[in-house]
Amino acid sequence: MNNLVHDPSMWLAFAAALTAGVVGLVRIALHRRDARTWLPGSRYVTIAAPPEVDPRGAAALWTHLGAISRSPWQRFWFGQPHVVFEYRFCGAEMTVRIWVPTPVSAGVVADAVQAAWPGAKTETTDAEPPLPEEDHAAGGRLVWSGTAAEPVTADAPVDPLRGLIAAGLAGRRDAVALVQVSARPASPRETRLLRRAADGAQRRTSLIDEILDLFTLTGPKTTATIREPATLTRYRRAAAERSGGLLWSVGLRWAVTGNTASGQAAEAAASRLGGAAAALTGAAGIRRRRMANLAGRCNTWVHDSAITLTCNETGALAHLPSDEVVPAMERAGARTVAAPVHAVNGGRNTKTLGIGPDGRRLAIRVTDARHHMHIVGPTGSGKSVLLHHMIMSDIRARRPVVVIDPKGDLVNDVVDSLDPDTAKNRLVLIDPSAPGPHPGLDPLAGADSEVVIDQFTGICRRIWERHWGPRADDILRNALRTLFVAGDPALRHLPSLLTNKAYRAPLIAGIDDPMVLGGFWTWFDQLSPTVQSQAAGPVLSRIRALLGHEFVRDTIGSPERGFDLEAALNTDGIVLARLPKGQLGDDTARLLGSVLTARVWQAASARARIPENKRRDATLYLDEFQNFLNLPYAVEDMLAEARGLHLGMVLAHQHWAQLDRPLQFAVAANARTKAYFATSAEDAHLLARHTAPNLSEHDLEHLPAYTIAARPFTGGRTLPACTLTTLPPETPIGQGESIRAQAAAHPAFTPHTTRSRRP
Repeated sequence: MNNLVHDPSMWLAFAAALTAGVVGLVRIALHRRDARTWLPGSRYVTIAAPPEVDPRGAAALWTHLGAISRSPWQRFWFGQPHVVFEYRFCGAEMTVRIWVPTPVSAGVVADAVQAAWPGAKTETTDAEPPLPEEDHAAGGRLVWSGTAAEPVTADAPVDPLRGLIAAGLAGRRDAVALVQVSARPASPRETRLLRRAADGAQRRTSLIDEILDLFTLTGPKTTATIREPATLTRYRRAAAERSGGLLWSVGLRWAVTGNTASGQAAEAAASRLGGAAAALTGAAGIRRRRMANLAGRCNTWVHDSAITLTCNETGALAHLPSDEVVPAMERAGARTVAAPVHAVNGGRNTKTLGIGPDGRRLAIRVTDARHHMHIVGPTGSGKSVLLHHMIMSDIRARRPVVVIDPKGDLVNDVVDSLDPDTAKNRLVLIDPSAPGPHPGLDPLAGADSEVVIDQFTGICRRIWERHWGPRADDILRNALRTLFVAGDPALRHLPSLLTNKAYRAPLIAGIDDPMVLGGFWTWFDQLSPTVQSQAAGPVLSRIRALLGHEFVRDTIGSPERGFDLEAALNTDGIVLARLPKGQLGDDTARLLGSVLTARVWQAASARARIPENKRRDATLYLDEFQNFLNLPYAVEDMLAEARGLHLGMVLAHQHWAQLDRPLQFAVAANARTKAYFATSAEDAHLLARHTAPNLSEHDLEHLPAYTIAARPFTGGRTLPACTLTTLPPETPIGQGESIRAQAAAHPAFTPHTTRSRRP
């Protein structure tokens, strides 16, 4: 006995055992204290699957989630937090989400999801118990056989979730079905056990062994390997293949809730769901066991350690359905793509387009806006909000703007956002609802009469092409030439010229062009009154219809009230044309807008005599632009020339089919900045060529409201596509009525307007 008391080895063993016991107790206490912090403040990361799910993304997800691993020392003293991958079925809806404990960053999990499945959307919310606590819960957990060579089949030929989804959705409408896959990075001990099985080691170590190993230099001991049956050899070979990478400690449980009356139905549904969960593994030897306090364990997201799995195997249990059609599951809308880091973010002489998913603004320089902008957006998508912000940006920077709006709401919003000081001596408002007198817009104004005649005749031919032939074209051209020769070119004289011979006679008497103009009237006068009426009918009927509208007659039939559009473009003018088709008629609105576009083009062309460094940047905003580009010029030539004249055009419309084929090519090639709101499937197919590879057809088709797929042109090149959210709508100042009255009483850029011109 005395020898034992004085034996140092015995005291050393006693001290080691005591130390191990104390360390174990302290470790347990620290584990429990740390675990109590995991639940309060925990989060759910809910996943909306992309349109196409790559099955390989599941393994990538669990590989990325390995970032939640703690260091061995932290893990030993404080434990390792776990995550819970959850399938929740409620009625006809399936939700896929990941529970994240407080010590783990939900952002890390969301990033892992998006890295695994590009295009997936995540939403982070506070975690709420997934099961109703007051209802009866039936279910259980899976238990794996200790000799399973492959506990989970990771390469199933079809998605094993099909059966689970069918079982989860088969219950009562008021029931909740839940499948939870709890997982944490495998501990060093669990990893060593798997690798020892692969090496053929026979001794299973206990926790005391692990603690004693920390205080010894020799490391753990193993017994000699003995020859074993072929089945165990296959098991070790499989274990060796599985133990090479990141490992997870995984448990799987399921539950179905129902009220007391439907308890049997809940048990039956739970049995069916458990069978589908077992089939999810694709392995033999899986047993299902009941669990005590099932609802409590599910609602507190407890980790049930059952088996050590690889990332591939864990992904086979916890992944997004890879089938293209899963009606019960929400699909992600358009992916969000941040703008390149070298994109313009704002500043002086820029126009903001929107805010990216990373919070950065994206803008285009005024000099880049000369290369024009193409906007596609159906009604209600946010197109008018984008146009409104760009227009107000120009106005506040005292850059000249011309806006042609065939609906009317855009101009109303702009007027309501102006303050009287900003609009004073700058605003020209062409609006049938505004108080008169209305500003004149003479369609026959211009330095070169032949250019003016060609433009107006071309506009009429394009608008009324179904009813317009060579004879109508000839009659209108020569009638307009006659008015120019007479020195009083005004559309209001045209009906009298073509129908009243007494009115016509003195005008054509002084014509000194007997071969062309004189010959035309000789031919016309030789016609009988009936034939004259038939020949001039297409022209007269449409001109009379125009002049019969009081607003149109005041606008294009009264050149004495005209304004100087060239002065407006060369200073800081604001020309707003509100031309609602519902009030004016489709053809009338198109003609007025086309005339204003032609006048803008004339004024811009006159800039050729101004040195380029002195040309002010002006912008022409055309909503439903296909209605107004009716000039007798190729659109691609106009856009190319306008760039050099410092006239940028913003061309907006609703869908691609509104444009004829030549116009589609012209706009696609020459409008370098592109902004697409949510489009139809047909348009998405065509426009995705401009946004690929960053944004696909699905993305263009599923953009949320007020979200743009943008390709900005900056610094001489078009940047890759990105997504932007438009700036919020501006709050109206509420001075619209006074501004309209001011614009009517004191129209800008008229001979009677006195104004100080700012550089």
